[in-house]
Amino acid sequence: MTIQDFSATQDFSYFALDVSTEVW
Repeated sequence: MTIQDFSATQDFSYFALDVSTEVW
């Protein structure tokens, strides 16, 4: 796993969290 992959995963996690927060 590269730093880029980790960064992309982090971004996706924050995105999913933001979406779930708006849904709820």
